[in-house]
Amino acid sequence: MTCVRRIEHEDGKRRVNFLGHSNGFFSYEGWCEALDNVPGLGPQTYWKCEYQSGLYASLEDAERDALASIDWLRRSTNSPG
Repeated sequence: MTCVRRIEHEDGKRRVNFLGHSNGFFSYEGWCEALDNVPGLGPQTYWKCEYQSGLYASLEDAERDALASIDWLRRSTNSPG
């Protein structure tokens, strides 16, 4: 699978990746920056997957569902449509 589009929240701590699959379908994943306290190292940040969609017949269908499902994306000025 290949990331065909990425939309990041203006704070840089959340993003949605739209993925194209080798079978011609599309999906999306929502990621957020997370913080954990690691013993011996202290606070560490990393990207955590918050959700994964099902498969869609088109990129437009995946984008439409992401807009309906993800509140911050709907409010974003960088969103599709």
